[in-house]
Parts: sequence; C-alpha cells; structure tokens
Amino acid sequence: MTEGMDLPKKLTAQPEEVAEDIYKAQQKKRACSIRNGCGDGL
Repeated sequence: MTEGMDLPKKLTAQPEEVAEDIYKAQQKKRACSIRNGCGDGL
C-alpha cells in the first residue's frame, strides 16, 4: 500500500518487525497498540 512512497523510516515498519514487537510484549504480558509503545524502548 505504501510501496514506493518516500516515508520517514521512524513512521514505517515491516510486518515482521511489528509481529516481533507484539510477540515480545505478549511474552512480557504488556499491552501493545503502537510500535513505539511495545518493545524495549523502541
């Protein structure tokens, strides 16, 4: 959907990155709704 668009890297993430953040948050029993609020200070 955003392929080829010139977007800031901080505002985009690959599906694998998001999935990893959600998995890590779930393992720590934390809520995860946005990328910057999920991981270890990402």
